[in-house]
Amino acid sequence: MVEPKTCHMKSMVEMSRCWEADDLLRNLEDELQRLEQGMEHMIWDNESKPVTMCPCLLPMSPRFEISETEGEFSVKVHLPDVREEDIDVNIEKGSVEVFARHQEKAFRPFLLSIDAPVALDPETLRLESHDDVLIIRVRKVKKHRVKVK
Repeated sequence: MVEPKTCHMKSMVEMSRCWEADDLLRNLEDELQRLEQGMEHMIWDNESKPVTMCPCLLPMSPRFEISETEGEFSVKVHLPDVREEDIDVNIEKGSVEVFARHQEKAFRPFLLSIDAPVALDPETLRLESHDDVLIIRVRKVKKHRVKVK
């Protein structure tokens, strides 16, 4: 009989191209919530054993880094093995959302939704892509001060 191979969370993270330990800890709550939602979509038999899985894979959070300058908000998103044409970016005044899917259906898609600390101008969206990293740059909306006399 072949013994099942055990794999600890730490070694899975170290082997992963998608995660680093800090990212995993930061996003652990979101991932657990997605797992719980996925479990709700399973069909169970009378003995509380899963019969079928949800036909579509629930998205996971990609690694990302946020940076700001006085006039610009930018997000660097790590999307390994995802083609540019498989990435959707949506910018609204106060948020940035990225949805990306792999060509192969066996991989979970990526979903990232970030609330920006300031209002953003969606018309100024610029995207760059280099080595599995998508860089999103958006100008901040300038605040106008009105003098009251």
